[in-house]
Amino acid sequence: MALARQPKLLILDEPTNGLDPAGIEEIRVLLKRLADGGVTVIMSSHLLGEVDKTATVLGILSQGRMIFQGTRQKLFSAATPDVLIDSTDPGHAHRVLARKFGTTLENQAVIRMPGANDQTTARAVVALVGARIGVHGVRRDEQSLEDVFMTLTAGGGL
Repeated sequence: MALARQPKLLILDEPTNGLDPAGIEEIRVLLKRLADGGVTVIMSSHLLGEVDKTATVLGILSQGRMIFQGTRQKLFSAATPDVLIDSTDPGHAHRVLARKFGTTLENQAVIRMPGANDQTTARAVVALVGARIGVHGVRRDEQSLEDVFMTLTAGGGL
């Protein structure tokens, strides 16, 4: 009914809730087509994976306040993902880095540096190489929209 009058603004609450995968995809295509045609589409959803696949501009509300509004790229840059380091001697590497940077041992092979920026990561690699510990890989932990939401809202604002 809302589309019958060719609206300039469409506000939807959980538009894919209860749909099967084919229906969800059909709604995604429809929303993109509407947006490409000049319709402003505002969608509210707690299914952040779905929002991530649909939205071009994101807004995050927490405790009744807008705490973020912008592109996905801008949102993800607002929350620094953890750095994961693979080394030849994770136990020794963890001891070296724990004192200096507050790392944790993710598992028997990977060191996690929570929220480390690029400069801290570089200093950690220098410290490992200086301690004669081989570094096999340094990467950022992958984040989902849900991960970033939880970081920005301090656990969902609870």
